[in-house]
Parts: sequence; C-alpha cells; structure tokens
Amino acid sequence: MHQPTPFAVGERQGHDAKPCRKTFQLRAILQRFLNQVARKSLKSAKASDDWGMKRMGKLLRNLGRDTRGATAVEYGLILALVFLAMIGGIQAFGTQATTMWSNIETAVVAVTSV
Repeated sequence: MHQPTPFAVGERQGHDAKPCRKTFQLRAILQRFLNQVARKSLKSAKASDDWGMKRMGKLLRNLGRDTRGATAVEYGLILALVFLAMIGGIQAFGTQATTMWSNIETAVVAVTSV
C-alpha cells in the first residue's frame, strides 16, 4: 500500500510524475542509510576511546621525523640574509649620495653668490 509523504506535495500530471515519486523514495532510503551509519560510528567511537590518542601520537611522531620542509626553511634563511645585506648596502649608498648632493649644492651656491 502507498504511504503518504510527511509533507504536502502537489499532484503532478504527465510524464514527470514518476521521477518526483522516485526522488522522495530515494530521499527516504538515503535517510535510513545515514541513520545506520551514524549509529555504527557512535558505537565504534564508544568502543575505542583511546584510538584517537594512539592516532594523535602516531601523527606527532611522523611529524617529528618529516624533513620535507627543512629545505624551504633553509632557503628562507638565505633570503633573509640577502635582504639584510641589501638593506645595509642601500643605507650606505644613501648616506654617500646625500653627502655628494650636499657638496654639489654647497659648490653651486658658492659659485652663484660671487
């Protein structure tokens, strides 16, 4: 016997009536499946409380042994040293350039004031 849906659905006429009914049937099947999966996962979580701690310990051990990021860190340090050397060079050049332009200004003022 056909069971009514829990909410009102308008009567459909024509060739699209069956797909609508199948959609509601698939929705009910999917809901039952998800409920079963949720119940099973809840039972398994209660059965193995220390499983998460073991997995976390394994993750931390593997993370400590992993050396894939070491090269990137080394390149970062080299880049930082190059940057600091550039800053020092630019500051020295800036000081010399300022002194040079000050000398030029003094010479021009001295020549034009005569």
